[in-house]
Amino acid sequence: MPNKTKVIANIRAKVGKGAEFKLELEKLVEPSRGDAGCEHYELQADIKDSDHFFMIETWVNADALAAHVETSHFQNFIKGTEALMDNIEVSEVETVR
Repeated sequence: MPNKTKVIANIRAKVGKGAEFKLELEKLVEPSRGDAGCEHYELQADIKDSDHFFMIETWVNADALAAHVETSHFQNFIKGTEALMDNIEVSEVETVR
């Protein structure tokens, strides 16, 4: 059985653009949850920094994650938020305990 792929995307909006960027992130959640192989897709916001967000994701395997990145809703999000997004860092993680 292949290992699940878990990622945390650490996403930062440009300064002062957090509210607008959050609306775009929210639009990405439901279609992504419907992607084949998606087990968990959750948007989190930093309580102390309104320009800072996290996407917590679990996929059945790396292929499912790779397919998600190629979907039209994900590609449209990336292209449509260039003026709002400052940085995104994606880390693949594993449960330690």
